[in-house]
Amino acid sequence: METSTEHKQTEEALKQERDFNDAIINTVGAMIVVLDREGGIVRFNHTCEQVTGYSFEEVIGLPAFQYIYPPEQRDFFQRLIHEHLSDFPGAYESDLIARDGTRRSILWSNTVIESQGEAAYLIATGIDITKRKQAEEQAQHRAEQLAAVNDLGSALGETLDLDQVYEHVYTAITQLLPDIATFFISRYDNANQTIHCMYGVQDEQRIDPSQLPPLPLSPPGNGTQSQVIHTRQPLIVGILPDQLQATAGQVLRGSVDKLAQSALYVPMITKADIIGVMQVQSYTPNRFTLEDADLLSLVANAAAIAIENARLFIETERRLRHVQTLQQINSAISASTDLRVTLNVLLEQAIEELHVDAASVLLLQPDAQTLEYAEGRGFRSNAIRRLHLRIGEGHAGRAAFERRIIHVVDLNSIDPSFIRAEAIKEEGFQSYYAVPLICRGQVKGVLDIFYRSRHVPDDEWLNFLEALGTQAAIAIDNSSLLDRLQQLNVELMLAYDATIEGWSRALDLRDKETEGHTLRVTAMTEKLAKIIGVNDVEIIHIRRGSLLHDIGKMGIPDSILLKPGALDDDEWALMRQHPIYAYNMLKHINYLSPALNIPLHHHEKWDGSGYPHGLKSEQIPLAARIFAIADVWDALTYPRPYRTEAWTAERTRQHIRSLSGTHFDPKVVEAFEKLKIVAAR
Repeated sequence: METSTEHKQTEEALKQERDFNDAIINTVGAMIVVLDREGGIVRFNHTCEQVTGYSFEEVIGLPAFQYIYPPEQRDFFQRLIHEHLSDFPGAYESDLIARDGTRRSILWSNTVIESQGEAAYLIATGIDITKRKQAEEQAQHRAEQLAAVNDLGSALGETLDLDQVYEHVYTAITQLLPDIATFFISRYDNANQTIHCMYGVQDEQRIDPSQLPPLPLSPPGNGTQSQVIHTRQPLIVGILPDQLQATAGQVLRGSVDKLAQSALYVPMITKADIIGVMQVQSYTPNRFTLEDADLLSLVANAAAIAIENARLFIETERRLRHVQTLQQINSAISASTDLRVTLNVLLEQAIEELHVDAASVLLLQPDAQTLEYAEGRGFRSNAIRRLHLRIGEGHAGRAAFERRIIHVVDLNSIDPSFIRAEAIKEEGFQSYYAVPLICRGQVKGVLDIFYRSRHVPDDEWLNFLEALGTQAAIAIDNSSLLDRLQQLNVELMLAYDATIEGWSRALDLRDKETEGHTLRVTAMTEKLAKIIGVNDVEIIHIRRGSLLHDIGKMGIPDSILLKPGALDDDEWALMRQHPIYAYNMLKHINYLSPALNIPLHHHEKWDGSGYPHGLKSEQIPLAARIFAIADVWDALTYPRPYRTEAWTAERTRQHIRSLSGTHFDPKVVEAFEKLKIVAAR
């Protein structure tokens, strides 16, 4: 029988063992929970207390599924403990909701203790794998992000379309940062020190970049985008309204009437040059992290290369179009003598290539020193056309006076009393350019360019505008030269014709009996030619030929030309040579070549009996056939040395009628019948 001393020793040994076991259980890094067959907590080590936030004293005897398992798993484990404790899985992973509400991931290893052949206890050992899982999830998320960036790079490498580039970038951003409120891509214009929005999305809706005015580059330390451009480093803004209020910036109000609360800005850099800024905004304060900045920087760098490539491609295409356009305008200048046609071509190309809303050409009137409307496109009213500007007056007048391009960014800011202010307001114009048209050192006019929205040009745009101005100036100058040449040509032709008339008068003065004959037959021949339908150009040659028809008689001696009686055979043979004389006299004068048909052939007859070549019917030039009737009419209706009395008009008509088909062309005789003429008295 065990003595009390032995009993005490046994109890002490058991206590030491329990204490030892408790020490082991409480010092291990794993969670150890012992449950009875009802699921009540029997043991709960220190690690369990640390992880769950509950003390052993608080949970002893209470059902484990209320403290160990998340709500969505409690029913399952409660049923499993009560009904199939012996079948409890040996290992599994589940979440645990701690006292403070945090969720932990636990990897459990379970052992069922039997007593008398039945499951009595469940010893569960758990390892907190939350950090490991988070790391794995972060690694997986990072891998997915990098894959998305890589896919973006591949997509961007397959397109040179700038709109597609923007869309690809935005799609990638929505995958990487799905909770953003706004997304913007801005271009930095180093030449003008301005920042322009090129693409924007707010609350999944596209924003029209033209509605956002360009921002001037702020000094270092001011402005969000300006700061990024100066530092070339990302900028994280935790409380965006406060930041922008301090820098006089503006927060866009979303479609749900919310204000963006935080933002992330990163530089877009390619080939060591910063070309713009990419930014995202969120309705959540302090949304963005350094990891987000690194990620967005990767996207921005890929986008920068693609945007620059697309821009270079667009610039190349635009320059080629501009060259082709200038060639077309040059061809129009060369092909047309009509200045209005050339200016219309130029204005159409200006509207198409420069994407302007309206354009006009004002021509300088040198005598009055005023600019007058010549041609225009795109205007809604005629108000612009009715205005006249003096040199130095208004923007166009200044451009002509100062010989430089005048650019007005905002026409709404001009003085209401300013020249053309009312017309400009009526048209709704906002931006304006006046280009002086200068050729050979002289101002020829001004090219007006109008936009109904704010317009900020780039260098290529300005270069093309200047080229158009040069082409317009050349066209105007060519037209002026042509007009002058045409005027000089007219004056020269008038001088030539005056000379010809002088020759004809000189011949008439030599033969006083036929004085006035040449002018009379010339006038009648012109009338008859018009009835037949001869064009105006040919009539000019007919007139000259008529005036010179007897110029060959200058080679006939006075003894024959002025003989009062009939000519003998030798005299007549010499007289019949005067058409040949005329031809030989005039054939070397090029401008008179088309007029020689009358001097050479006016004595030919329809039946071939005429002279000098015996031509017949339509072998005889039409001009000569027409003149022949006028010549005979005048010869019969006016006195001659060989005939003292002139014929009457009716007698002469009957005579000419009788010679139809022999002496005269029957069709010309028919036309002659339509002439309303009377014989001399």
